[in-house]
Amino acid sequence: MSLGYKLELYPEESEIIAEAHYKLSLALEFASITTSDDTGANAKREDMDQCLRDEAVKEMELAIKSFQLKMQSKEVELATMASPDDN
Repeated sequence: MSLGYKLELYPEESEIIAEAHYKLSLALEFASITTSDDTGANAKREDMDQCLRDEAVKEMELAIKSFQLKMQSKEVELATMASPDDN
């Protein structure tokens, strides 16, 4: 839900969006190998949850894409700040 709110508020190239995708990826990766019992304690899963791991990969790819968009906009910004001779 947090990522959804951030996507409504910030552009895709925002570092806030990249960070949110990255953190969600880490959480999904962790969840793919652990489970919580009734008391809230974490325990190792007997079998890895491949569905969660696949979703973690997707979120990491989105984090990388967001970062690449940020880098592209910074490159354009830097190129327009310098004179053509400096470029």
